[in-house]
Amino acid sequence: MLTKKSIFKIKKGNLTYEEVYRFVKEHSYDFHPCFEEQVCNLVLYINKVMSHASIYYVESNQIIVAMMFVYYNMDLSQIYVPYICVDSEVTGLGIGRKLIEDLKKKKEFTVLRLEVSKDNTALTFYSKIGFTVEEERDDKFLMRYKIVQV
Repeated sequence: MLTKKSIFKIKKGNLTYEEVYRFVKEHSYDFHPCFEEQVCNLVLYINKVMSHASIYYVESNQIIVAMMFVYYNMDLSQIYVPYICVDSEVTGLGIGRKLIEDLKKKKEFTVLRLEVSKDNTALTFYSKIGFTVEEERDDKFLMRYKIVQV
């Protein structure tokens, strides 16, 4: 298993539908409300993600321990992250930070956005790494990070 001193590599794509579905299903209750309840139909949601999003993940001992879905919108110069989850066994090791930091380096975009539940402990994490609340949406916040062009 990963430790604080582990070097982990973020991988992109090359996952089967079953691998993505299994990870999301197994971690659905890590979200509040439950992720399956948020998307209503998990099968349709995963089909959409598999067709239109980029999927990034981290493995430890051939087990997926983190996953992130990303939509790139060139017209809006926006990156949108509808899903990011790090297995509770490896939280605190910098995996979530590394996933987000890699997106912040994409200089062809000007903004990175994601939604987070108001009562999610990740809200503090996102604020700490530079996200600000852009909009309040019922029980969630739309958060924004402005990508600096250099």
